[in-house]
Amino acid sequence: MRAIIYSVHPFERIAFDRANSAHIHELTYLAAPLDPITARLAEGYVAVVSSISDIVDATMLQLLANHGFRLIALRSAGYNNLDVTAAERMAIRAVYVPAYTPHAVAEHAGDGDQPAHRLREGGADLPQGVPGGPHPARGRTEAGFPYRGAV
Repeated sequence: MRAIIYSVHPFERIAFDRANSAHIHELTYLAAPLDPITARLAEGYVAVVSSISDIVDATMLQLLANHGFRLIALRSAGYNNLDVTAAERMAIRAVYVPAYTPHAVAEHAGDGDQPAHRLREGGADLPQGVPGGPHPARGRTEAGFPYRGAV
């Protein structure tokens, strides 16, 4: 299947390439978000893969449908950024991530508490690994997302 993937970060490309290691699908990566201008780049693709921040409303679906695509794959655990009614009306199939892993949620929640903790302790400028400094997962995400051993 020919798919175009919008708003791709380098760590996501690694994951997509690994999942497609047999080269069953022809994937095109764009760092640009899905918008009325970049939608034209989907011409000739069967599938469009959007990010959580891409708005896929009726207007966007029509723009994409004009270029022949039939599948929208959302990289999000939900579909609030997709006009489901319009997709059904246009016979566009939609898929999304059913849930996040508990590890991703736990890391995000743990990392989210760190700024408040650092401010309470007065350690806003402390290096990683020092009590009150940033959580070790922060460095992993900023360095390209190698999450092995993060939890």
